[in-house]
Amino acid sequence: MEGSEPSIAAPLAPSGRASHADILRAMIVSRPESAPEELSFTPDFDALPEVEVDIGRAAAVALGRTADRLYGLPVFVENVANAPATPAELAELFPERALLAVVQGDGDRLGVVALCPSLIASLIEMQAIGRVSARAVRARKPTRTDAAITADFVNRLLCELGNALPDSAGGPDFASYRYASFLDDARPLLLMLEDAPSPI
Repeated sequence: MEGSEPSIAAPLAPSGRASHADILRAMIVSRPESAPEELSFTPDFDALPEVEVDIGRAAAVALGRTADRLYGLPVFVENVANAPATPAELAELFPERALLAVVQGDGDRLGVVALCPSLIASLIEMQAIGRVSARAVRARKPTRTDAAITADFVNRLLCELGNALPDSAGGPDFASYRYASFLDDARPLLLMLEDAPSPI
């Protein structure tokens, strides 16, 4: 009849009966085509709960990641303490014979990164011989050469720490700080930090 859609019959198998394959083929051909339904979903990121960031944990992760990525040096952090301190109190917190790297950020902000002798010796040996020896660390004051050798480590550490902490953490922009100079005495550093805005 005119105006009616042509019917598609399944071809018969040699036995005169339609096989299962013939029936399925006919069903697929005769099925009307329809456009797939489009699904749209826009996530509401503002509705996600804010996750509190542990600065101590972030510092431990940044330290281990920096040592591993720069020198393949495994570093395990035993303890991290995060507490406010005045510039006058810093001298009591520094490790004995620590390397004091002065770092500078945006807006002439100053800070200090103190590296203990064991870490300094490990960084130097990894760069010199590719491994950490079993020799005991010799007691000595760090030098300007030590500071130059460890400057890349300090810069990368601050960058990793800045990346680990979101802007909502409320701390300084660690990633903006870079190695500026070296001091072998903490006394002038304390005077510098007292006059500097927002020291770290």
